[in-house]
Amino acid sequence: MTALKANDSFGNPVAKQPVLVKGGFLYRLSKKGEVEKTKHEQAALHDFSLSHNIQSGQNVIGAGGCKDCHSKDSSFFLRRILVDPIDEAGKPVYMEAWERLGIGKPRLDELLLEQ
Repeated sequence: MTALKANDSFGNPVAKQPVLVKGGFLYRLSKKGEVEKTKHEQAALHDFSLSHNIQSGQNVIGAGGCKDCHSKDSSFFLRRILVDPIDEAGKPVYMEAWERLGIGKPRLDELLLEQ
């Protein structure tokens, strides 16, 4: 962000207020040049809708029956979603789809029962 706030080779600022948006937060430089981190709605993960029986075809998830999603090794509910490519410790942050969907652990256990 400091580099973006500097001037280019023509003496013009590259960006007046450079920010980084990632992992649910907006990062920017304070007037003192320190990084400020704040929660910001534009940095939130994008939701997606789930519906049953809206498409057909053999390659559509669910074409193999309920077990495509509702099984103990579900590639749908248990897949990892990247929340932040690099956190303060330099590591990626993931959550599983069921967490992102707001499904509690007891409900997940019900959803993953063998059909």
